[in-house]
Amino acid sequence: MTALDAARAALRDRQGRGARHDAPEAPAADLALARRGNAYVARLLNALADADLHLPSRRAGQSRAHLIAEIALEARAISRQVEAVTAGQPPPSRWPDAATRAAEVALAATLPARALRHLFDHAAIHLDVVWRDLPGPGWGCDTPDGALRATPRARAARLWQGALDLGNGGQLRDLPPELVPLKGPTMSTLFPSPAWPTIPVAGETAAYPVHRIFCVGRNYAAHAAEMGVEVDREAPFYFTKSALTAQPTDTVVAYPPGTENFHYEMELVLVLGAPVFRADLVTAKAAIYAYGCGLDMTRRDLQLVARAKQRPWDLGKDVEQSA
Repeated sequence: MTALDAARAALRDRQGRGARHDAPEAPAADLALARRGNAYVARLLNALADADLHLPSRRAGQSRAHLIAEIALEARAISRQVEAVTAGQPPPSRWPDAATRAAEVALAATLPARALRHLFDHAAIHLDVVWRDLPGPGWGCDTPDGALRATPRARAARLWQGALDLGNGGQLRDLPPELVPLKGPTMSTLFPSPAWPTIPVAGETAAYPVHRIFCVGRNYAAHAAEMGVEVDREAPFYFTKSALTAQPTDTVVAYPPGTENFHYEMELVLVLGAPVFRADLVTAKAAIYAYGCGLDMTRRDLQLVARAKQRPWDLGKDVEQSA
């Protein structure tokens, strides 16, 4: 018996014989995902001020009100199909066509905030009731939009995606594991965005994704002396490079403009394989996935000018193909 089965059995025991429950043939796990998704969206919606409902969502061209209206009207459309199956009638299409759907969503998005919130709540409650009252054989029926049994899972995916797109605190980390392939906000970008770079790992078929590069400065006495810096026991300091500067071994690095002294430094690279923050020594060591060798390429003359003026080193250090 799964944890969900145990929870359902406990609920039936608490409610007694007169209570109504989902049919045994119902897709219990998918219904649970959809109900959790609706509750998650409802919590985010309740946290929004009325005035904020008409601000842009993270979906291109849609306000938050549009997104909530779309979720609510979809619940109504699914309810009509389920009610038809329960009554032994052919289920209708959810929408006659895409234009009708868009027009109805746009109209519902103009509702006053209180009415829009009521539409969302009522549509979700009604859908939950008709799902619960659907006789077991009804879950095997088809609709013009696909198998009725697949509806709760598809509804769950759209709810959780809507929570992310609402732009009101929905987090990828809150997604149920079954829906982790969902991505963050679906807002389009003005121009193509580069993918995170990856670095091959010896002995592995998968590559390591590079997200952040932290560099430690003045942690090697011989190099500090070489640079004309007083060698002391002061704690090391840090600078960063963009992840997009990372290059795999054997890359031919182009000589960058603006410098007459493009300098390399050989570095020990510690590759992290787990989140870590303010860790003790044992935890920090456990977070290290691998070790490697890397080059810190530097426009040395620009770095020295910045150092003399006590300015950041970005122009000298954060250069294309410099890691």
